[in-house]
Amino acid sequence: MKKLKKILIALFLFSLTVQSTYCIDTEMKKEDIISIAVNITKEQYENANYAIVYEKESIEYVKSGKQSSITDIYLKVLDENGREDNSTIVYSYDKNYGKSELKKLEVISENGVIREIDIPSNKSEQSSTEGTASNIYDSSEILVSVKVPGLNVGDTVHY
Repeated sequence: MKKLKKILIALFLFSLTVQSTYCIDTEMKKEDIISIAVNITKEQYENANYAIVYEKESIEYVKSGKQSSITDIYLKVLDENGREDNSTIVYSYDKNYGKSELKKLEVISENGVIREIDIPSNKSEQSSTEGTASNIYDSSEILVSVKVPGLNVGDTVHY
């Protein structure tokens, strides 16, 4: 029995070592992310319309079963298609299960000028029409759109 206990403890300690190897915190400073974005070009990613420079998602689970998550994204617009794709940020949520909000939206120009976007004045919410083709209407599914005015090729969007 003692031998089995020692083996189980050894396996547990080994699993902690393996987990810590793969749980690397990749948080970066904003200035470092911007300097990386400045050096990303269309020539490097000729088949891409935009490039994700940095993305981090932090999820917190609570014993009650609830969760909260924060996503931090920087993406660089490489061409006109990328500008069109990212000139509106769109996300959805089901209000029966929680809420979702965009807390920050900014555009960083190629010369490093940071422009905060006024979210409330560029935001629209509506009930999702995704299921209406199947005669399913659910007013709890909310579709949120936030326009990114003045977005140019070469800009980096941060939200």
